[in-house]
Amino acid sequence: MGLGEKTGVELTGEVAGNVAGPESREKEARRWYDGNTIQAAIGQSDHLFTPIQMANYIATIANGGTRYKPTLVRAINNYHNTEIVKAFEPEVLGTLDIDKESLDAIKAGMRSAAEVGTASSVFGNYPVKVAGKTGTASISSGTANGVFVCFAPYDNPEIAIAVVIEHGGSGNATAPVAKAILDTYFAHQADAAPLPDDEMSLIG
Repeated sequence: MGLGEKTGVELTGEVAGNVAGPESREKEARRWYDGNTIQAAIGQSDHLFTPIQMANYIATIANGGTRYKPTLVRAINNYHNTEIVKAFEPEVLGTLDIDKESLDAIKAGMRSAAEVGTASSVFGNYPVKVAGKTGTASISSGTANGVFVCFAPYDNPEIAIAVVIEHGGSGNATAPVAKAILDTYFAHQADAAPLPDDEMSLIG
């Protein structure tokens, strides 16, 4: 899934984060209890994920299970913008070992969260079908960061987003930020030439 490891994106100072589990606890000379497994299963415990990891994770779910290396640059053009000097080809990092039925169930759950669940006040009547998940990331100071991840359109995904607001409290505060991003993206897409099918399928 790419969680808890560096993505390789072209940014200095990227950190790996951490996946909660007995192995990571052992490195810190701490014991792992059965209750920690339950906490980790719902995204709590010792998990430490970066926004780019989460965005890429959601893109992987949305595109059917292929995880690509994130990149900031698709291509470099010449000074006059008339030809491509260097193109960056998509790089596959891995695929999810999950059956289609389970993957579809995850997507359907995310669609319900946006349509009738915790993000419905923002996306319930949105003109594009969005699949998303609100989240609350506890931090050591006793407060929480607001987290929201999503992809859209639901039936033919083009874009995946992860929003984190420090001390935002919950995902309800972050969903409007994702909506603003989607508003801008789809407004731009309406004025732009459509992407080839192979590029539309990458979202990552």
